[in-house]
This record gives sequence, C-alpha cells and structure tokens, in this order.
Amino acid sequence: MKYSVFSSKKRRNSKPKPVSMPIFEYYDASSRPGFSRLRMTIEKWVSRIPIGERQDLISRLRSRRDQDFSSALMELIAHETLIALGYAVQKNPILEGTNDRPDLLVMNKNGEPLFYVEVTTEWQPEETSTRNRKIAPIRDAIDRCKTPGDTRFSLREIQVGISNPKISRLISHIERWARENASKARAKETVRNVFCEQGWKVDLVLLAGFKTNPKSRRIAVSSQLSGTVSGPESLRHAAEIKAKKYRNLRLPYVVVVGCKSTGASWVRREFEEVVTEAIWGDEFIETVSLISGGYRTRGLREKGVLQESGAPRNKHVSAVWCFAQSDLWHLADIDKEPILFLNHVAQHPLNPRLLPVKRLFYKDDKIKRHEGKRLSDILKIRSLFS
Repeated sequence: MKYSVFSSKKRRNSKPKPVSMPIFEYYDASSRPGFSRLRMTIEKWVSRIPIGERQDLISRLRSRRDQDFSSALMELIAHETLIALGYAVQKNPILEGTNDRPDLLVMNKNGEPLFYVEVTTEWQPEETSTRNRKIAPIRDAIDRCKTPGDTRFSLREIQVGISNPKISRLISHIERWARENASKARAKETVRNVFCEQGWKVDLVLLAGFKTNPKSRRIAVSSQLSGTVSGPESLRHAAEIKAKKYRNLRLPYVVVVGCKSTGASWVRREFEEVVTEAIWGDEFIETVSLISGGYRTRGLREKGVLQESGAPRNKHVSAVWCFAQSDLWHLADIDKEPILFLNHVAQHPLNPRLLPVKRLFYKDDKIKRHEGKRLSDILKIRSLFS
C-alpha cells in the first residue's frame, strides 16, 4: 500500500500563508515557487520510513495542530540525516525490561547499536497557543486590508480583550485611517494609532513608499506579538524534558531540538549565541574577594542544560543537536547551520566521528568549534529551495 502525505489535487493558491491557516494545510494547497519541490522532498523522505511506522508519522504530518506537524517534520529531518550518513535507523525501539521507546536507535551497517536519539521541538505554553489562535483572525484581516497600494503597516502589538471583537468594524476603521493619512506617511511623518474594539487594542504604524502590489500582505513589519517564550528559555525547556526522560541508557544519548527562529530575539541575535546560552547556560562573571585584599574573577555559566555554575548537569546526555527551525526551508542557510553540542563529561560520550557536523565542545575550559560537514551537503538539498 502506498502512503502519501500530500494530496494529488491541482493547486492554484499563490497567496501568502494566513496566520490562522495550519502549516500542513497551506503546504498542501500552495502553488507558490518551491512548494512543489518541498512536497516531493517530504514524500521521498517519508518513503524511507519503515512501513510499520509510516502511517503514524503521516498522520502527525497531516495534523491541523502546527506543533504536531513541526514535531513530526523534525523527526523526519533527523531520520533522513542519519540515513544519509549511512546508518541504519530503527524507530521506537523497545528498551529491554521496560515499556520505554526512544524515538530512534542508530546502528551501523552491521546492525550494531551506536546511540539513541530523542527528537523534540521548542516548547510553547498552552496559554500562548490559545492566545495565538485568538489573534490570528485579526492579523489575517489586517493583512487583507484595502489600503492605498504603496502603504503597509507596522504591527506593534495586539492586546487580547475578553469578548470576541467585531472584526469587520475594526478593519473599516483601519482602512479609513490609512486612506486619510497616506499622504502623511509618504511625507515620512510618524503615523501611529491604537484601535480599540471591545477590549481589544491594535497598535499600528502606517508606512508608505512600497511597490504597489494588490496581492502583497499589508503587514510589512511585525513585533513579537504571540507572547511566545523565544530564545534560550524555551529551547532549554524543550531539551530539559527530553534530557530527563532517559537516565539509564547503555549507549550514548543524543537529544535533537528543532527551534523557532522567527521570534524577535532571533532577529537581534545570532543563532549560535542563543543556543549556546540554552545548552551551556547564561554567561556571567564571578568575583571572589581574597584575604590579601585583592580579588579573583572567573567566567561561569548558569541555567544550562549541560552546565550550571561550572558544574556538569545531565551527564547521561551525550550531546544536544540544535536546528534553527523545525522545517526544510532553511536547512541550506549557512547562518542557520545546525549545531551539535558535545557533553565532555557524559557518562557515555558520543564519538564525534559518528556525527561529523558542525559542533561545539569544551576543551581546556574553553568552548571550541569544529565546522564539520554542512547539512545541505549531507542531505543534498543545496539547490532545492534557491
């Protein structure tokens, strides 16, 4: 029996993705450049999943919950990467004497076990997901506003009210305001307004001078609206959950984390800086007064997955492998190259030759870097989405 992730329908949807539309639904419907190749790539990778496990993965990929889709896709990316490196991969192996089943067991071509892998994605609180669902219809409606062709919005904030807002009335006010103030925006004046509707507040700045395109989104700039815990905290939380799951494995244990690099903190900071803080902790300087009257300083890190104030944590975790996004679009981006963090005091150290990718590790109390193979070369996807 052939299992397909995507439908075989004709696709004519060339519009950008609405915020409220599930990721899978949009991927299955879009006719925009690159999406056909993306669908073919996912189908090809799924075909290499063992038949007995394939239907479950497809069901999760087809989920209307973006968290389920992203988690399944991250698992698929990890599986394909390991296959491309020449390994045999067993999904959900049963640990002897328990009912526990890690996501992946990685073996060499002779079937000898090498290490276990658990896959996760960056954590998002349930209250944040609920808030995002409430905000999405309003943001989509603003994106479709009928305003002068060269104008766009900077969406600064949406504050959620108690009751559901009258969206049509809100949009009518926004459209009239944009028309009446377009000339001021073209003159580079600051044009800002906060629209209130049944307890909701929408903070907008009107911009002008854009290329006229009736199909373009009206929101050109957006602050971090969703309230998502972005950066080291949420990444650390996701990795910690998996780190605690298996403590008595007899092989190296690798945690793979798919991040969300769309939040405001990622824009301001480099991916490597953010994930280093998450895995090895926030850096600070400790100053100790000496009896002689002088003082001694040393650099320490706290609240990391693998380290706390210079002391090791989660020694049963051999490595944490961080991906900038749990998606395929940016796997070939050099500034979002996945990073493998090796635990130098792990109970079962991972031989770095087993995963010859970009990695960071401690040596002589200093963080060292090895560039390794690029993921796009391993997966042969460099030209897929260019």
